[in-house]
Amino acid sequence: KQKVNQVIEKTKASLIMFSSMTAVQFDFHHALIQNGFTYSEMPSDVLYLSGKHFEEIFASNFSVKVRNQCRKALKSGMQISLKKSTELIHEYYKLYLQATDSWGKKNPPYPEKFFNEVILKNDDVDFWVSELDGKFLGGVIVLKYNGWLYYWSGMINREYSSMCINNGLLHEALKFYTDKQKFKYFNFGPSEHLGAVKKFKESWGTESFVHHHYVWRSKSYRWLLNPLQKLKGKISG
Repeated sequence: KQKVNQVIEKTKASLIMFSSMTAVQFDFHHALIQNGFTYSEMPSDVLYLSGKHFEEIFASNFSVKVRNQCRKALKSGMQISLKKSTELIHEYYKLYLQATDSWGKKNPPYPEKFFNEVILKNDDVDFWVSELDGKFLGGVIVLKYNGWLYYWSGMINREYSSMCINNGLLHEALKFYTDKQKFKYFNFGPSEHLGAVKKFKESWGTESFVHHHYVWRSKSYRWLLNPLQKLKGKISG
């Protein structure tokens, strides 16, 4: 309990969130709860790669629609590769700003500096990019840990969406991780009750997997959040 409290005080954070793929030890769980963390089980969609070749996964897990979209992407002439540079991240961030604007968020959750720090300074973070004749089409950010892969973020240029950019990126990434790096699991992340998103993930042959999710909010953060939640309730009601 004391160590958890020290971390909270040292970070001076307003909000701390983290998820564990396995249940944490009881003592640690108890210490988190005593320090004000809330706990919930969050389902996510996982594609199991262990013990399989990519062609087997392609044929048995992917839906007919996904397989056809992957073939279309690969025939389009786009170049898909693992690359890291501030220039490519800047192009990715421009797509991110467009996406957050379409989601109705005036202020994007993450600044461009955050993406540079995460991608350029971590060997356990892969940045897959799709390009066509020097034009940036899109990218996918994948986190790697202990045999697990986590699809953290993906953005595409909507002007070229007919080329099935995301399918091409995921096809090449999954092929690489399965046949060359022997990863065990590819986590598409939680769908948060978004039916269309979950359906998309399931079309890749995923199965439901439970994450153990913890959230801590400072008093000032709760003070700001509570009136907003009440207002949201009145509007939705």
